[in-house]
Amino acid sequence: MTQPTMSKARRYQQLRAHLHYLKLDNAAEVLPRILDQARTERLSMTAALERLLEIEVNATEQRLRGAPNPG
Repeated sequence: MTQPTMSKARRYQQLRAHLHYLKLDNAAEVLPRILDQARTERLSMTAALERLLEIEVNATEQRLRGAPNPG
């Protein structure tokens, strides 16, 4: 399947798979929420990506401090 013809559902599943493969599990978990926020708040792709990665950065910082991960 080529990129332009990839369905939204397939693209979403592929994105989740990439996040899990890269061990960005927190980002994968919150992806639906971030996509919903992007749609309702009309966020740019850059702003949505920043929010998604911020979740993962915060989770990584918590792990490094030994604190429990709030999700």
